[in-house]
Amino acid sequence: MAVSSKLKQRHSSFLTTLARIGVPHTVMIMQCVVLVAFSSILSPGGVFSFLLNCSGAVVLVVYVMISTAHYTLFRATAGRQALGHVLRTALVIAFSVVTFIAMFSRADQRATVVFCFLTVLFFLAIYAIRKQLSCRRADVQLRGEQRIGS
Repeated sequence: MAVSSKLKQRHSSFLTTLARIGVPHTVMIMQCVVLVAFSSILSPGGVFSFLLNCSGAVVLVVYVMISTAHYTLFRATAGRQALGHVLRTALVIAFSVVTFIAMFSRADQRATVVFCFLTVLFFLAIYAIRKQLSCRRADVQLRGEQRIGS
């Protein structure tokens, strides 16, 4: 998908990147994020703190996903030579899980953990839907090519 030159000139590289990878309505999403962040600063009650904690928890989830990929890769390819790396990576994953359990056990952090995992599930659902649509398009294209060839 080509990104318009207007988007490149008027918006940040972050928005341009999101548009290039196919995230729909990137400008609106970023405007909502900025609005929520700004309004949370103005309102007493810890909305900004909650958003900060939730984004930190999402970063921890991403770090666990990266660590899991490293663990799987090194365990499959390197064997005994990378045993130390595999064990360190497994330890990082274990400590991350313990961190989430500790956060969930605290009443003031429980909502952060729940919303973090809901955010992850939301993006996994978007990924699954996009993948399904992509497979359908490829299947339709393949059937069209088979009709033309026969």
